[in-house]
Amino acid sequence: MNKLTIVTRLRFAAVAAPAVLLIVALVLAGALHDFGGAPRDIYDNQYAASRAAQEMQNALYKMDWGRSQQDGTQ
Repeated sequence: MNKLTIVTRLRFAAVAAPAVLLIVALVLAGALHDFGGAPRDIYDNQYAASRAAQEMQNALYKMDWGRSQQDGTQ
């Protein structure tokens, strides 16, 4: 019966390690490609939401201002 020595196991690990690292690198590169634009998208959405909130604030101010005018009850 053949026994696998520690040196033989290390050789098998040395042969398998580049293949495993290549697969991990491909998965990592794919994840970075897919999610790399997420910070930019989040910033764009926050900027758009901020602009919309500012415009809503302006509209509410104009509505309140209109009520305080002489013909505001009409």
